Amino acid sequence: MLNKILTVLKIVIGLVGAIFFLRILMADGNALEVDTELQNSLLSPFITLAYIVLGLTVVLTLAFSIIGIVKGNIKKTLLTIGVFAAVVIISFFSSTGEKIVTSDGVISAYASQWISAGLTIFYVLLAISILAIIASGVIKIITSRA
Repeated sequence: MLNKILTVLKIVIGLVGAIFFLRILMADGNALEVDTELQNSLLSPFITLAYIVLGLTVVLTLAFSIIGIVKGNIKKTLLTIGVFAAVVIISFFSSTGEKIVTSDGVISAYASQWISAGLTIFYVLLAISILAIIASGVIKIITSRA
């Protein structure tokens, strides 16, 4: 039942988007560049539809993620979230931040520390994923020979 409702919703949103798009294509390009009232009447509904689709996507993604967490192994999920939080905290406190002056402006020491922490988090998670791939391959080779 939910699948049919979502299919109908996707079709309706697609048709509305197509109508808005066709309205934009049929408008005079030169008048559209100059006339702000024409821009608002043609582009605002299109942008509003995009915001609605984005909002629905975020809400449905969060809902199905929470449902998956509740149905799955909650201990394993919480352990994974805890390990990720530990990586973030350790990366943040081990990073140093310095005020940086660029041609575009100034980056504060705090922002610089978060940038450094983000890079550290990326490298740690990349290393963990590579090690997991290698371990999975080695385990597969060992178990296939036994």
